[in-house]
Amino acid sequence: MAQSKVWLLTELAQVEYSLDRSQCWLKACGHQKETLMFTGSQSQMINIRALQNQQLPIAVMVDNYVALHTQFQIPPSAMLGILPVPAAGLQSLIETGQADAWLAKQAS
Repeated sequence: MAQSKVWLLTELAQVEYSLDRSQCWLKACGHQKETLMFTGSQSQMINIRALQNQQLPIAVMVDNYVALHTQFQIPPSAMLGILPVPAAGLQSLIETGQADAWLAKQAS
């Protein structure tokens, strides 16, 4: 388990389900091309549902994640918050190279 972290998500894939639909996964891509995997279960899909249909990019804070070799895994028990920042403003930060500095301010 790690401390809270904020990411700028630029891509969301379609939700994938296990054969019996008891588990699900939502793959996301951050502005630095990092891969995030949000996991859910039949009774705990609130994080995945919160991300669906959001206008991208979005700023997301989680309080629990596991850093794997090339991706971050966010468990269904993680608290997820979508920061109230307009997508156009986040896109401007990414395009002007200011996204990392903005993220650093969110972490402090």
